[in-house]
Amino acid sequence: MRVGSSREGPPVQNKSVNAPKERNPVQLMAAVLSEMKKGDAQHAKVLQARAVADAIAKSKDAEAERWAARATKRRERTRRRRAAKEKSDHQEQQDAIVTAQDVASATSKRSEGMRDGECPAPGRVKEQQFVMPEPDPDFREAMMWSIRARDALREVEIRGDALTEGFGKLATSKAERLELLAAGNVVGENDTRDGVAQQLVAAATGLRAIARDDWVDKEETPLQ
Repeated sequence: MRVGSSREGPPVQNKSVNAPKERNPVQLMAAVLSEMKKGDAQHAKVLQARAVADAIAKSKDAEAERWAARATKRRERTRRRRAAKEKSDHQEQQDAIVTAQDVASATSKRSEGMRDGECPAPGRVKEQQFVMPEPDPDFREAMMWSIRARDALREVEIRGDALTEGFGKLATSKAERLELLAAGNVVGENDTRDGVAQQLVAAATGLRAIARDDWVDKEETPLQ
């Protein structure tokens, strides 16, 4: 019987707990593919957002082009209608103009089949329908300006009469004032006479400005 016998075995290696595990090539390839997929997913999201923004911009541009085309067509249609209406109005005006040749033609048609010296019977001419032309916009505008000028002239005449009457009353009252001053009935007659004289000069100037010189004639008014 052996006591205290021991067996020598291979030395035990101390393994660190935090040491990373070694990966085999398959695991490394799987990790690389996973990272690549993550990067591709992020890149794909960016590309998708750009694609959505581009689609929205293209849609807006297409809508703007459609509205611009509609507006262009509408303007062109309006222009054609206006041109057609102007042409029609011009043709109507030309048709409404009665010339001496038209009158002679209508008279000759009425006198067909009549004997020499016989006058055509009165009545409406069936061969020629003459229509009085309607006034054009230029004629209407000229009439409106004529009416406005007439009203303005009347207003000027009314105001001129009012000014004439006012200046006449002023001249009369100031002349009477001078007569009172000459009689010595007012205290401080020198200063008052100077002020009244200035007012009389202003009244005479106003009467002369509105072409009423006969009011300042020395033979008809005491202004002088």
